[in-house]
Amino acid sequence: MSRRRRWWTFGVLVCTMLVVLSACDRQLFRSDGRPHDPAAEKESRGRLCTGAAARARYDHVVVVVMENKTWSSVLNGQGPWLTARKNECASATNYQQAGSPSRPNYIALAAGATYGCEGSNSDPPGGCTPPSPSVFKQVIDAGGTAKNYLGGAQSACDVTSGGTYAVKHAPWPYFVGERALCAANAPAVGSYGFLDPRNLPTLAFVSPDLCDDTHDCPVAVGDAYLQKLLTPILASPSYRSGRTAVLVTYDEYTPLPNVLMSKSVRPGAITSTVNHNALLHTIESMLALPWLIGSGDLRAVSGL
Repeated sequence: MSRRRRWWTFGVLVCTMLVVLSACDRQLFRSDGRPHDPAAEKESRGRLCTGAAARARYDHVVVVVMENKTWSSVLNGQGPWLTARKNECASATNYQQAGSPSRPNYIALAAGATYGCEGSNSDPPGGCTPPSPSVFKQVIDAGGTAKNYLGGAQSACDVTSGGTYAVKHAPWPYFVGERALCAANAPAVGSYGFLDPRNLPTLAFVSPDLCDDTHDCPVAVGDAYLQKLLTPILASPSYRSGRTAVLVTYDEYTPLPNVLMSKSVRPGAITSTVNHNALLHTIESMLALPWLIGSGDLRAVSGL
């Protein structure tokens, strides 16, 4: 073998060794210099909430509001699917309602205050005309998409209760100045099958029908509804990569059942006092929006 050939062979061997060592280094160490733990990382990818670094701005926030149950009547095992999610993620154990009956709580979730909507559940306007903008308009004005999913509704942005549909559980129709915007961004009506994990809006606010939300039906019915609605989202690449968060709460009967889910959530109980205003601020912060009114959110205490 000629000297040139020997040097060429030696060079190939050295380069091969360098490539192998580099690959081993990538397998042994993370990009931040910490050692890889393949078993732990596989387990972490499988968990719903891991306390990972939160995104400055989420791509999607899914909010589901259920009805008229206390924390202990849902999250001590009576709703087994949601209880399991609570055990994996985070829940505020002192979540307080904004008013009574249902209507002012939904207005607070969409506007940050009840705006005189207490004491009645009348269809709009019904003495309840919160000012614009709502959180839905905030999202759209910022270039995002927002939809209020109305279980049991008969038309886009339906303002008339009937059958299993109750407008008192649907905040956006009460914003009179946004009615056209609400209708233009309305999804297909119905209780199931409307949330495609591959095509979520920036803000999805789900108002289930009177049975699915447990207003007229047992906790077990609502639990099965949540499982069917949310399981595909929680298994989606968007959620698993930390780009989507799912927030479930009930409207009234303090302390309200609630579960906060995202990869960045730190599992455990949140013992500080929480209300719908704080949840709205959390949604706004997660979508890089200014707060409509008031102060305080849940990002610091939850990891969202």
